[in-house]
Amino acid sequence: MSKSTLQSTCKRLTNKREGISLFQKDHVFTQVNGRSKNEILQYIAEKAEDLQITNDQAGLLSDLLIREDEVSTGLQQGFAIPHTKSSAVQTASLLFLELEQPIEWGSFDDLPTSYLFTLLVPLEEANVTHLKLLSGIATSLMEPAFIEKIQPGQTTDYYYEVIEQQLKEGITQ
Repeated sequence: MSKSTLQSTCKRLTNKREGISLFQKDHVFTQVNGRSKNEILQYIAEKAEDLQITNDQAGLLSDLLIREDEVSTGLQQGFAIPHTKSSAVQTASLLFLELEQPIEWGSFDDLPTSYLFTLLVPLEEANVTHLKLLSGIATSLMEPAFIEKIQPGQTTDYYYEVIEQQLKEGITQ
């Protein structure tokens, strides 16, 4: 995938659409407490409802769990990208979570997960864009310069600025 294709695709996340940005400061959650993947996915569904990303918390949770049952979204170096294309999602959104304690997520390197980039996409928007965004985030997580910026104990403002900058650069540098 070319850098220009990723940049134009990822621009959706930083542009306003119907007055709503797909990644906002209130989409960043630090020191999230949970002992299992299911507890964290429940937390994501609850926050998505609070943020009016969904009005069907149970449906969103079900779709997140189904997706995780297919293949774990755990990557490596403490990162995971839970994602779903769901009729329960009203507004495409990216959420970022820093966990209070790392948890088992079924990652490629068998290390526990500390950070989650969660992509929630309405079913009617489930197309190449979803895959490109997912690919862009995964590619970003292979860049040492970006990974080094995602460190424990940072503020919501810090994480927001780092991720927003990465999105503006088209996720890949």
